[in-house]
Amino acid sequence: MSRTLGLCGFSTAASFLLPPTMRVLDERFPQLQTQTIEAEPGKCFDDLLSGDADVGIADTRSQELHPVRGIPISGDNSPSRHITAVTRTGADARETVAFALETLSIETKHLMSRLRADLRD
Repeated sequence: MSRTLGLCGFSTAASFLLPPTMRVLDERFPQLQTQTIEAEPGKCFDDLLSGDADVGIADTRSQELHPVRGIPISGDNSPSRHITAVTRTGADARETVAFALETLSIETKHLMSRLRADLRD
């Protein structure tokens, strides 16, 4: 029996970060089904708390994170410094959720590097 991992994000972040994250998850966990949910940050928090999503990408400037755990996915000086991978408190103990969070962090670094390179050119 396969398990499902729900990934939620607002349109801009979802379109750039979720597809490569899902590819890496598919390679690492072939029996895992991934589901994408495109939603505004507030809805992502609702989906996390209801269990409809396991990992979300949200702009945390205007959100209270409890009982959601935020994991910054970009540096302090980055234009995306308020973009955070979020999950329910304790959910990152699941191997698939922890791996998804780590992959989102890596994919964000790759994306930011490409954007900086494009800006220099």
